[in-house]
Amino acid sequence: MPSAMYCLRGHFIGIVNLIFRPSIGQFRALMARAEDEWENEEGSEAPKQLPAFCTTCGASNISACQRCQTLIEVQKYPGGKPGYCGGCGAAFPWTETALSAAKEYTDELDQLSPEEKTTLKGTFADLASDTARMPLAASRFKMIMKKIGPNAEGVLRKIIETLATEAAKKAVGL
Repeated sequence: MPSAMYCLRGHFIGIVNLIFRPSIGQFRALMARAEDEWENEEGSEAPKQLPAFCTTCGASNISACQRCQTLIEVQKYPGGKPGYCGGCGAAFPWTETALSAAKEYTDELDQLSPEEKTTLKGTFADLASDTARMPLAASRFKMIMKKIGPNAEGVLRKIIETLATEAAKKAVGL
């Protein structure tokens, strides 16, 4: 199975570990995904060696979990990235960063009471994983967003968009 490389901030770098023999359809899908994410000099094939650092932000690139070394799987939908390791369940660095930023920003919202801040912070992890708690978290998130005003809501929605699962994005209207 091919694996993916991302920088520590979550930018897709490329597909690595193409040791398996994909079918023609699988190969075309992988190449289409790679071409959507980057262009090289010829514009028709993936680079031979992927860089050690992200050309977008300069962060180090990884293709495996930093905790257990499980390879990061290629996502089934374009533009997606996993939030958690399939080997040990640890959050990937980009998920940790987004969760931390959302909590930090919540602490700065003067429009919310301490109880509402606690409730809002409790929704973030549930929006980042498809569990039975995700619909509840989405409902709470939407209710609280009505209280904070459009500017603050826009900032928080942008942060949440980077960590929420596809189902959670639909549930909160992203």
